[in-house]
Amino acid sequence: MHYAKQAFSSIVWLFGFALVIAWWTGGWQVMGWLVATVLAIRWLVALWVADKWQSSGGRNLIPLPMNPLLTLLYDATRLLEKERRLAQKLLGRARYFKYAAKALPEGVLAFDKSKRIAWFNQGAIVLLGLRRSHRKQVITSILRLPEVLDLIEGRVSSPLEIPSPLNPQLTLELDIRPFMQGHDLMIVRDITVFKRNDAIRRDFVANASHELRTPLTVMQGYVEMMLDSPDSHADHWHKPLEQMHNQAERMRKIVEDMLILSSLENNDSRLEPIPVDVPALLTQIVEEARQLSGKKGHVITFLLETDKGLQGHEEYLRSAFTNLVGNAIRYTPDGGCITLRWFEQDQNLSLSVCDTGIGIASEHLPRIMERFYRVDSARSRETGGTGLGLAITRHVLERHHAMLSISSELGRGSCFVCCFPLLSE
Repeated sequence: MHYAKQAFSSIVWLFGFALVIAWWTGGWQVMGWLVATVLAIRWLVALWVADKWQSSGGRNLIPLPMNPLLTLLYDATRLLEKERRLAQKLLGRARYFKYAAKALPEGVLAFDKSKRIAWFNQGAIVLLGLRRSHRKQVITSILRLPEVLDLIEGRVSSPLEIPSPLNPQLTLELDIRPFMQGHDLMIVRDITVFKRNDAIRRDFVANASHELRTPLTVMQGYVEMMLDSPDSHADHWHKPLEQMHNQAERMRKIVEDMLILSSLENNDSRLEPIPVDVPALLTQIVEEARQLSGKKGHVITFLLETDKGLQGHEEYLRSAFTNLVGNAIRYTPDGGCITLRWFEQDQNLSLSVCDTGIGIASEHLPRIMERFYRVDSARSRETGGTGLGLAITRHVLERHHAMLSISSELGRGSCFVCCFPLLSE
C-alpha cells in the first residue's frame, strides 16, 4: 500500500505540473508530450538502475525519490539480504551441531514417522555397522530383534539392552527420544565395560556374603553358648558377650539382605513366576508385625479390599512387604498407628503401608531407595535396620513390573504404595 500511494502521489504531481504548463502556454499537446516524456524517462531510469542492480548480484541498490519501483526493489533487496544473512547463520549453526553430533562416541540415529532412517552419525557406523545405503531403510530391517520393535512401538520402556550386531560379546544400550512431531532419535551406547564392572561387583558381594555367613554363624553360636553357660565369670562377661551377640546378629541380617539383593540383581531365571496368594501372605506378615511390635503397643490395621493375588515370586514379595512393614514399626513411636491396605484401583493391585511415625524430610526421598542410605544412621542402627531393606523392595518391585510411590511429612508419618499392574497377574 505504501508503494501504491507513492506512485499515485508522483503521478498527481506530474499531471498537476503538466496542467500548469499547458494553462500557461495554452498548448494541451505540449502537456501530453511532457507527461509521456517524463514517464518514459522515469521508467527508463528505473529499468537502467534495476539492470545495474541485477548485474551486481542484487546488491548496492540506491532508491531514487519519487520512483516507487526503485523503492520497492530497494526494500526487497534489504529484505532478501536480511533473509540471506539469517539463512547463513542458521546453516552455520546446523553445521556446528551436525559436526558435534558426528564427534559423539555414542551412536545417534534419526528416523521419521514411518521409522525410516533419515540420518546417523559416525558412532552409529562404529557401533551398529551402518552404511550409507541404510538411509531411508526401516530401522527394524537392520536391527532384527523383537525387543527393538517393542522399544520403537513403545511397548517396552527405554532404555533397552541388546547384544551388539557386530560382536555378541559387546552389550549396547538403546534409548529412544522424541525430538520432532512424529520423529525420534535413537541413542546407542556401548555399556560393555559398565556391565562387566557391575557383574564383578555383584559377584564380589555374593561371594563375600557367602564367605561371611559361615564364620558369623560359628561366632554367634559360641557367643550364645557362652551366654547360656553359667560360670564364675558370667556376670563379668555378660555385657560384652551380649553386645557381641547383638552385633553378630546385625551382621547376619546384613549378610542375608546382601544375598537377597545379589540374587535379585543377578536376575535369577531359575525361579519361575507362580500364583501368589497375596491376601494370605499379608495376613501372615501382619501377625508377625504384631508380635514384632510387642510392648510398643502399635495399632496395626489390615484392610483387605480384594482377594486377588499376583503372578510372581512369593519369597521375594514376602521380603519386600516385610521390609516396608518393619520400617513402619521401627520408625513409629510407641502407641502409633500402622495401616496396611490391599486394594484394586486403576487397573492396578496396590499395597499401601502408612504409619504415623517420624516421617522423612523431602530432601531424602530421592535417595531413600539407595542401598545403605540412611536418613538417621544412629537411629537406624539402634532399631536394627540394615540399610538394604528399601533397596531390596525396589528390586522386587522392578522384577514384578511394579511401581513404588512415597509420600511423607516430618512428624506426621509416611505412606508407601506399591502398584502392581493387573497384567502381571
